[in-house]
Amino acid sequence: MNIAEYSVRRPITVTIVVAACLLFGFLSLGRIGLDLLPQMDLPMAVVVTVYPNADPETIDSLITVPVERSLKSARNIKSVTSTSMENVSVSLAEFNWGSDLGSVQEEIRAGMDRIRYQLPEGVQDPIVSLIDPSQLPLMMLTVGAQGDLGDVTRVAREIVKPEIERVDGVAGVSISGGADRVISVEYDHEKLAEAGLSPLLLQQLISLQNLSVPAGVVVDDGVRYQTRVGAKFRSAEEIASLTI
Repeated sequence: MNIAEYSVRRPITVTIVVAACLLFGFLSLGRIGLDLLPQMDLPMAVVVTVYPNADPETIDSLITVPVERSLKSARNIKSVTSTSMENVSVSLAEFNWGSDLGSVQEEIRAGMDRIRYQLPEGVQDPIVSLIDPSQLPLMMLTVGAQGDLGDVTRVAREIVKPEIERVDGVAGVSISGGADRVISVEYDHEKLAEAGLSPLLLQQLISLQNLSVPAGVVVDDGVRYQTRVGAKFRSAEEIASLTI
């Protein structure tokens, strides 16, 4: 007896089975999860190393080369791609599918610790992170306004970003682009040499004058006051009038 003959001879049984399948289908429909990006563990890791005030050529020779050498010695490595930019080096490592990403991340961090002594002084510790598609931005907004680009950047950072972060369901907001105000200090090289100073020492002296650090607590008539020593520059004129 085939299915067609059974369906004709047992119509009630077939009707109950079909109704049950439809019922389970409708109940399951509302419980199906929907994701814009499915859960994926990409076998890729990125290493970001920041070296302030360094040109791309210096970044490439002193930072990118030893980082790439360390990454290529990792297990299950497939390829390494690097980009050397002003102040920062970015290295992208791709591993074979099926690699244990937890072990991969720990191995890369151990490799970065081993080459830390080879990096020049002033380099920040390399940042190692795995590529997670779920962390990709789902919405990109453009902020524009009349006026200076620096003012627009300040408005986006101090007003727009906090307002978006308060919206329910927003996990995080990051700002790319824009411009920050930069003050350039020009010096007389000959006078600097006569004073026995170098450009690096001049930079350090200016940085030390732009500090405000806690100095403890002062109690007056039972009232505790938090004290600070030093102050930060508020204008370019204060830097120009600084006595070295």
